[in-house]
Amino acid sequence: MQNYSNNLINMEYMNKLFDCIRLIDMEFKSIYQEKKIDTCVDYIPEFKFEDRQDIYHQCLAQDSAIYLSKKEGHCLLIYVVLPTLVDKKRLVMECIVNITKRLDINQLCTSNDNLYKLAITDELTGAYNRRYINQKLPLTIEKCFKNRIPLSLIFLDIDSFKIVNDLYGHEAGDYLLCEFVEELQKITKQSTDWVARYGGDEFLMCLTGMDNLDAKEIAERIRKTVERKLFVYSGHRIEITCSIGVYTVDSFHMIPKFEKILREVDIKLYEAKKAGRNKVKH
Repeated sequence: MQNYSNNLINMEYMNKLFDCIRLIDMEFKSIYQEKKIDTCVDYIPEFKFEDRQDIYHQCLAQDSAIYLSKKEGHCLLIYVVLPTLVDKKRLVMECIVNITKRLDINQLCTSNDNLYKLAITDELTGAYNRRYINQKLPLTIEKCFKNRIPLSLIFLDIDSFKIVNDLYGHEAGDYLLCEFVEELQKITKQSTDWVARYGGDEFLMCLTGMDNLDAKEIAERIRKTVERKLFVYSGHRIEITCSIGVYTVDSFHMIPKFEKILREVDIKLYEAKKAGRNKVKH
């Protein structure tokens, strides 16, 4: 532990490095001394002992400096917390620098948004991916349950998709998947509904506020559209069908787990395929 005089926070080199320097009295949980740089116009949080008391105690216990970064609002702050003695009194020094001014915060936020979109989007089809399902579906279930509105899931599988890959190649299969998603996205209301690739040639549609009868009608519309559509890839005319399972949550006695809902709609899809494919089961 370093032993400093009480003029420490006025030292020129410290003022150049940090926007705010505080000496904290752990006994009284208060500021012993504080120095904010006069030229600093950026956001520096007010002192609240409770917010970082665990860090302060850890710093003293380890007798070493602790470095951490924290995003507060639109600001990115760097904290350096270190143990010190001032006139034989055991204190914690907290040094804060707001590095937002050194960054293009708008560019940073845009980059973060883009990274998030990449993380939840299926690279091939542009639909959402399994990660998105795991994140979004529990929230959607909770919201529908709270507002007492039905929630319908439609689980779709392209029939005999492996045969398409074997006959025409995987590029043809990729083309079909993209075209299939395009048809699904024509159905969804962008504000509340979504389409996600569950895996392989399986896709999940989430329809908020839709009862089982309406969801079944949409599923039938999709089935007929896919059955009638002629897909053409590299001169090959390809006809496909799909099997569809529909499950609706419209009971509000107890909030269901999203794993159970996925299991139920998967059972409906299995029943559709077992019935001879190109079927809708609800």
